[in-house]
Amino acid sequence: MDTDRISHDIVIDAPIARVWEALTRPEELSRWFGSAGEFARGDGQELRLRWEEHGTFIAHIEREEAPHRFAWRWALRPDEQPRRGNSTHVDFVLAETGGLTRVEVTETGFTTLDETPGQRADAVNDNLAGWVGGLMSLKQYLEGYAESALPDRGGATPV
Repeated sequence: MDTDRISHDIVIDAPIARVWEALTRPEELSRWFGSAGEFARGDGQELRLRWEEHGTFIAHIEREEAPHRFAWRWALRPDEQPRRGNSTHVDFVLAETGGLTRVEVTETGFTTLDETPGQRADAVNDNLAGWVGGLMSLKQYLEGYAESALPDRGGATPV
């Protein structure tokens, strides 16, 4: 197992523009990832993602190239600003193929965390499971599964 890199992908039956909206609009992001999302669009802007059971995680948007790439750096722990030693880099890459959209998420930087080797391994495992579940929720959200099958994620308010 790679201890610095998580990569997971999924194919979604939705146009790339629709998937892009679900990734980059706070009110949509919170429907499939976390319970609330707040951010202003654009490189360098702050993104806040909240989970009732985990707290609020702060990220900085590092790259936004509609509709193909969206990347941020986020802190490992809630309520901390991302900085060297406490954060990882998340990169979404979208590719359209025949009306479907392939979404790949890659998270890197675990080996540079100021944590013990065991804590870094736990972060890799936790985030890998989180991305598998998150992308499945994105697929369910965009492919129109019954609303009752999706968890109640609450609403998000743009900053």
